[in-house]
Amino acid sequence: AFSCGKKSGKEEKKNDGPRPMKHQMMGPEMAPPMQPDMKVATKPAVEKPVVKKPTTPAEAVISEMEGKVEVKKADADDYVVATKDMALHAGDQVRVDAEKANAKLRMWDESTVVLGPGAEAVLNAGADLANGSPSITMLTGSSNLMVEPREEDQSVFTVYTPSAVLSVLGTEFDVGVSDAGTVKLGVEEGIVEVSDQEGNKAVEVPKGKQVIIGLDGKPSAPKAYNAEKEDWGKWYESETKVAGDSADTLSKTAVDRIEELKKKVADLEASIAKMEAKTTEEAGKVETAAAKDDTKAYEKEAQPLVNTLTEAEMASKRDRKLEAIMMANAYQLRRLQALVKAGVIKPKAAKLKIMNDLTVKVNPWFDDYQARRYRDAAKRRARTLRWRNMYLRHHPRGRVYAKNHKVRLPKFYSKLPAKKWKPRKNFRPVYMSGVKYHPRKYKGKKRVVKTSFARNRNWYRVRKSPRAMDKKRAKKLERLRKRNLHMKRRRVVVTHVNPEIRKFRRTRRVPGPGSRVIVGPMGRKVLVGPMGRKVLIGPMGGKVLVGPMGRKVLVGPMGRRVVPGRKIRKLPAPRKRRRAMR
Repeated sequence: AFSCGKKSGKEEKKNDGPRPMKHQMMGPEMAPPMQPDMKVATKPAVEKPVVKKPTTPAEAVISEMEGKVEVKKADADDYVVATKDMALHAGDQVRVDAEKANAKLRMWDESTVVLGPGAEAVLNAGADLANGSPSITMLTGSSNLMVEPREEDQSVFTVYTPSAVLSVLGTEFDVGVSDAGTVKLGVEEGIVEVSDQEGNKAVEVPKGKQVIIGLDGKPSAPKAYNAEKEDWGKWYESETKVAGDSADTLSKTAVDRIEELKKKVADLEASIAKMEAKTTEEAGKVETAAAKDDTKAYEKEAQPLVNTLTEAEMASKRDRKLEAIMMANAYQLRRLQALVKAGVIKPKAAKLKIMNDLTVKVNPWFDDYQARRYRDAAKRRARTLRWRNMYLRHHPRGRVYAKNHKVRLPKFYSKLPAKKWKPRKNFRPVYMSGVKYHPRKYKGKKRVVKTSFARNRNWYRVRKSPRAMDKKRAKKLERLRKRNLHMKRRRVVVTHVNPEIRKFRRTRRVPGPGSRVIVGPMGRKVLVGPMGRKVLIGPMGGKVLVGPMGRKVLVGPMGRRVVPGRKIRKLPAPRKRRRAMR
């Protein structure tokens, strides 16, 4: 330490008193200049791992697991080993080992999803503006789903696959996705509706029946299904042989479907932009009438907004569906490449060349999609929250949901009559051309709302599962666990990480002057501005030149966040405190 006492004419006496603590030492701004021959030993800076808090509520939690189970977070590139009671959020991908492994997921609505050996799935974000249900995308492998009964006017549980959409109108069923992209569905209880990407050609599969869905989304004729006697491993082996014989055709089908989905996504984004502008305009008129406490004027102005919000909910669901099916097809293409690399399938040289050409064609889009996927999900969630706020106030279905689930609304909206809303059968979207309105109704036993199932960030900790003591379900899960132990699949790991994308995802970029600059607490290198430089900032701060315009920014002690282009006051140095004498 350096002394900062005032010197007198006499020589300074040696101070035998207690030394000041670290936090009592002076700041670098007041310290005298160091002599060139003086050396100060400094400890190497050790960066602590930064734990990011999730910005969305948990969609599910791993309640039980056996064997090796891995999870890849939505904003990460690598898999991590899963643990019991691990929370899963929207965009997280779960992967189960190929032998003697399974994972039991408890969804936020108390439904149960059991992923079998070799299964991979992605959790989707909620798209309903009121009274929604969970959703999951099956990439490969088999899973058993036990869906809880729905509430009155609650949307159905949805499962997305590469070629079809499964709407759960019942309670329990098995579903599997093969290497050839075909889907096998076996219903144990209730009804499951199978439809193509656009919701057309819907077919209901009743209890005790099974169907196989091809790449075109058309299900086969229903056959008898017995879950205890069904040999899923034999079906997977036969479909893997089909994948080897027609690998080029399957790759071309996946690429063509991705190109078609990209056009639909572009059209949908343009329609959503128009809807956002329209809802903002109509909501302003409605809120003006509500501020005047004029019920008649409000009802007159609210009718156009109700129609627009109904279409907005359709757009939100369609956006989630297109993204899920697009990701499933991209995974299917990657898995075929992984099967070839692992030697599981051995296509001929001509077919292999076609596969490689198609993969090279899709790679740039896929890399860009992975880089902006998490950022786009955040924008999508912010938009859904804005629409949800309008929906709960101005839509009749939203006000009924708010009343049943005790959601607080302003006084004017809470006194409006909460009438049951029935969708019009002849409702035609205005902004989404060529899209039909297909409301799905749950056909099973309704659940009586006793407690609110609204999600908070720690719902899986504060709320106990009512199914934990259900003996009937416990026996089913035990039989399912034993059945999964005998199932074996080919161990194939699908990995594709572009080094440039990895660098992009882990580097904080600043789009331009006036943006926020992230400064590490231990003097990290940060990239500043589009033409930025790598600036090394010390742990105690100081003056540095940042940004493409080379502005001076004063960084406070411990390296805090600053915004270039604004007036920033220089933070004072820490005060030197004297230790109290005993």
